[in-house]
Amino acid sequence: MTEASLAFAPEPVIDYVMNGRVQGRVGNRDDIMAPYGCYRCRGEDKWVAIAVSSDEEWVAFCNAIGHPDWSRKEEFSDVLVSLKNQDELDRLIGNGQ
Repeated sequence: MTEASLAFAPEPVIDYVMNGRVQGRVGNRDDIMAPYGCYRCRGEDKWVAIAVSSDEEWVAFCNAIGHPDWSRKEEFSDVLVSLKNQDELDRLIGNGQ
C-alpha cells in the first residue's frame, strides 16, 4: 500500500529525501500552474475546477470566458508571472470581472 500511495505524491517525497524539507499544505494551489483550483460559479453551490498549465491554455481560457485582455496583462503575461500573482488571478476569476 505504501508504494501505491507514494505514486500520487512523488514531489514531496523526493523533496524530503533529497533536501530534508517537509512540504506544507497548498490547498487549491499548484507549484507550477496558475490559475489552478475550484472556483465558485453563479447559482447555489455551483463550482468549476480550472487548471491552466501553459501559456497557450491561458490565452484559450481568457478567450473562452470573454476576457481576452487578461492574457495581455503584465501580471499574467506567462505562467511563471501568474504564479506570483495567484491571489489577484483568483480574485478576478472568482468575481468574473
